[in-house]
Amino acid sequence: MGIDGRVYLDHPIGGYFHLGANLDEALVVLVRGIKTEEVDFSHLEEDGLPPFEESSDAPADEREPFEGVPPEFLPATSGALTIATYVFTHTSLKGDGEPNLHPVLREFFDALPVRLRTTYIGRCAEAALVSDALWHMQEDWGDEPMDAEWACESFRVNTTAVTVTRIREWGDPTHGTFQPPCRSCAAMLEYFQIEVVPT
Repeated sequence: MGIDGRVYLDHPIGGYFHLGANLDEALVVLVRGIKTEEVDFSHLEEDGLPPFEESSDAPADEREPFEGVPPEFLPATSGALTIATYVFTHTSLKGDGEPNLHPVLREFFDALPVRLRTTYIGRCAEAALVSDALWHMQEDWGDEPMDAEWACESFRVNTTAVTVTRIREWGDPTHGTFQPPCRSCAAMLEYFQIEVVPT
């Protein structure tokens, strides 16, 4: 807000937008997306700035969604799980802290023997997908803790299947190829009787 009581917004190339005479008027402008003043771009040519260059010759709608994204920010995999008429989609999980897995799935992973545990257990796309499906089932089950056997039977009778593909840097030929489950997820999928479908 300026010293005159009016509301201004910094413009990314310098200067300000005048949004309104007060906060209420400025809020209306922001919500409606109304540009109250024209911005003069003529000085950009005088500064001799280089012209904008496309990062690819391909049309924007044909470019890969992860083009130009540093690999450390990319999830490793992306998957889909079908159960009855529902389709769940999810990527593998990154970041600090523990993933918010459904208690039935968390208990299963906690009970796995060491030989079947991975250092990233619970962070694969398969785990995220199954957890999402279990949370969805929880709505029908109610507030009580879900019975694991009931969950397994629900997956079985609804002919559940999952497929997971790799996410890699732009230009990597393995991007989009099938990713088999890790040993922890393989045990999980067998327990819940979920079929793995290679792409």
